[in-house]
Formats: sequence, C-alpha cells, structure tokens
Amino acid sequence: MPIVFEDEKEKLEKLGQKEFREIIFGKLKLYRWIIRGRCPFNDPETGLCKIHEDKPLSCKMFPLNLRIKGSEASIELSFGCSWVKAHPQAVRLDPKKVFPREWKALEEALDRLRRAMS
Repeated sequence: MPIVFEDEKEKLEKLGQKEFREIIFGKLKLYRWIIRGRCPFNDPETGLCKIHEDKPLSCKMFPLNLRIKGSEASIELSFGCSWVKAHPQAVRLDPKKVFPREWKALEEALDRLRRAMS
C-alpha cells in the first residue's frame, strides 16, 4: 500500500482509484493507496506503468519504501521487488548508488514531508 500525498491522491481519484486510508503525520494528511492484487496501472502485457510520467512519488522511489508509523518515518528496501529478491545482499549496499533515480524521488518525498512539518 503505497503512501501518497493529498495532491497525488486527487490525481489517482480522477483516474478512477477510490480506496485510500488516511494517515496523519504531524500536521500533514497522507494516504495509503489500497491496491488489491496487481496495480491497476501496470499493463499486464508489457509490465509497464500506464501513468509513468504522472505516477506518485512512492511508485517512482520503489523499491525504496517510505514507512510512516505515528510521527516516525523510516526508509525500507522492498523485497516485493524482483531485483531485490534476486540480490538479497542489496540491503548492505548504498541505496543512493544502487537506485539513484529512486533515491532522488525519495529525497523529494522527504523534502515534502519536512516542508509540511515546518
């Protein structure tokens, strides 16, 4: 269940997605996007994202996951990623070097969290 910001939730709702669970992080409202089974924007024939240019930050940063628990945020590496599953030693590698584009999206998400909290 990816975490999305309010503006991302609104975009997803316009695309037909309706299931979200609200999360309060300090003064900020975030949402868990509830996906049952395969992502509705993943093309089963090509495996590609149908909304690639407009996908939420949580999708752009995958397999880096932002975890929110109460007022704490942490970063995890997802073993739901086939590459990570095939390379379990990845947990010991520098994610900034292994996943540079994903790390950039993660930094953008963290920056948005920091700005909203100040």
